[in-house]
Amino acid sequence: EQMWRVREKYPNIMLVSSEMCCGFSAYDKNDWQNDARLYLGELFHDINCGSDAFVDWNMLLDYTGGPSYCKNNVKSPVILNEKGDDFILSPIYSALKKFVKLFPVGSRVLRCEFVERGVVAIAREEDEGCAVVVANVTSDEREVAVYCGEKEKTVTLQASEIKLVQF
Repeated sequence: EQMWRVREKYPNIMLVSSEMCCGFSAYDKNDWQNDARLYLGELFHDINCGSDAFVDWNMLLDYTGGPSYCKNNVKSPVILNEKGDDFILSPIYSALKKFVKLFPVGSRVLRCEFVERGVVAIAREEDEGCAVVVANVTSDEREVAVYCGEKEKTVTLQASEIKLVQF
């Protein structure tokens, strides 16, 4: 709510979220999907709170989740392999790539409230209505109602799925 107050008072100032990262452990292939869901949840939250952009200080890290001056190793979209001669695109990268395709740079954000537990959403204005990007940040299938004004559509989201709903 505070970000929206700043947004309303200073509509021409760019608000940038600058501490984007996920997880507090080294590379573990068994929990990457969960980290991707957490990452998307944070990203959607920041945009819904009025942020215009975000900076991921940890876009590329080594296989231990570093380097880090304060020893809080984290996950990242791109991981340098152990030898340092190749990289891995993580599920976080895949989620971010899909998000960017569905919510392109320059989109006009509409304030979006979504109360379904485990599902996050952001909305953008379109010429003839709106589009809502919904993401299931759980490991279970979900059926949710999505609204744009008075219009409603029901969609089924598979575990970790990101979907565009156009009105």
